[in-house]
Amino acid sequence: MGTVLVILAGPQAWINKKILSKKIAVWFGLISFPLYLWHWPLLSFARIIENEPPGHEICTAVIIISILLAWLTVRFLEKPFRFSSQRSVLKLNILVGLMIGTGFLGFFVSKGDFENSHGYEKLLIKRKGFEHALGSSLSWYKGKEDWLFLGNAHANTVAKLKLAITPSYSELRKSKEIFSKISRAASDRGIKVALIIGPNKSSIYPEYLPSKIIPSSKRYIDFFIDELKGIPNLIVYDPTNDLLNAKESEGILYYKTDTHWNKKGAFLAYSGLSKLLGTPIPEVHFKLGQARPGDLIGISKLKNFPLCKEDNWDIWFKENSAWQEEKIPDEQITSFGAASVSVNKNPLSEKYVWVLGDSFTVALKPYFNSAFKEVRYIGHWAQKINDLPTELAKAKRKPDLVVIVRVERSF
Repeated sequence: MGTVLVILAGPQAWINKKILSKKIAVWFGLISFPLYLWHWPLLSFARIIENEPPGHEICTAVIIISILLAWLTVRFLEKPFRFSSQRSVLKLNILVGLMIGTGFLGFFVSKGDFENSHGYEKLLIKRKGFEHALGSSLSWYKGKEDWLFLGNAHANTVAKLKLAITPSYSELRKSKEIFSKISRAASDRGIKVALIIGPNKSSIYPEYLPSKIIPSSKRYIDFFIDELKGIPNLIVYDPTNDLLNAKESEGILYYKTDTHWNKKGAFLAYSGLSKLLGTPIPEVHFKLGQARPGDLIGISKLKNFPLCKEDNWDIWFKENSAWQEEKIPDEQITSFGAASVSVNKNPLSEKYVWVLGDSFTVALKPYFNSAFKEVRYIGHWAQKINDLPTELAKAKRKPDLVVIVRVERSF
């Protein structure tokens, strides 16, 4: 409708006469369609090379290159095809052939799984951050004895593991500031705050990492823990040492083909946190369940990969837990599901608890739900943590305890 109105206004309208009739505007109009066609693959290619959204300088360069290529396309392809004296049938056949060829090329690249078939290396494309790749992909890598791990494309996991990078002062300060605000807001209202860290699988099972990865003795997460431990009214629990000590006697605590701890690993972490908080621990019994494919199978696109029969535990609660969980309406669905409220008619504790978390919260949920009278899962920490002090102040009914669950690699 805007275009129609501009045209209807006629050549004497101010915007048409003063702006759209200028040579530069007309020139951009002539190259606009090839400009549209060129800019997107160039931006996509920049995203592949950078392994993240490209920065301002790269985007500016892409725009300039797109304009140049658009002009060349108009000059040497579009005009000759449109206005040459050659027969229309020949031009049509050439265009259709090119289109079919491009379609087949895209199909075969997609089916061949370009990344995992070493396509980038064969084309001698050097991708940013590829020095931290194990194999052909930055998304995942295979360790010893069919253990799969998350690659460096996810929050620089490998670089952090090797301590090839360290957190900046501003990152540490920002983290300390928000947790300090939360702790002060909670302390003023008599509310305890706890942070439980979900260790990366590579931190608990370094013996199954590829030989070329040597983890640093000082961990990336330690910089943040050192900053946060001095905050009043904040209990920081890193279960890494507890899980390392327990894994020999308790069996496998993480899924071999997944990025997360399993139900037993989560229970041991929950138990460690409960001891610090002085809250009850449910009595549970574990039995090995059926082998299951983890999220790393989907990420890696591996087919017929051997699954482990010893990494999946089923839970039985010795006490009759009677909780019901309902979704909170109008809240965003996150990596651990929809925001929800769990109410237990036969709890071990009468406490009312708020939980902010990420995907590591999923395996913790049964233990929270079994232990406490009411648990409110208010959303993903990344979306909610900055607003938490305000939410605590506004809440008519205050929680007794706030628990924040964050995977190690998110720091």
